[in-house]
Amino acid sequence: PGATASEIKKAYYKQAKLCHPDKHAGDAEATAKFQKLSTAYQVLSDPDSREKYDRDGPAGMEAKEVTMDPAIFFSLLFGSDRFVPWTGELNIAMQADHFS
Repeated sequence: PGATASEIKKAYYKQAKLCHPDKHAGDAEATAKFQKLSTAYQVLSDPDSREKYDRDGPAGMEAKEVTMDPAIFFSLLFGSDRFVPWTGELNIAMQADHFS
């Protein structure tokens, strides 16, 4: 947890040399290890990603479902407010889901 950016980079390059797929052609295990190593380096080398990982663990790095207010969606999709009666009903239904 307390490694500096320089230490992380140095450790990554050291391990990457050992398991790089170019050095282990056809070795699926080496390829998988290199991919995991690269993913870890991407997280640890970016301060924002690293903070999120430290706070939330691996689950924090998974893609989250993005939700949008149906009224905004239909307004953007069709460029008008003429769907308000339907999106209003959808919005009420969406809000009801939060309480059940």
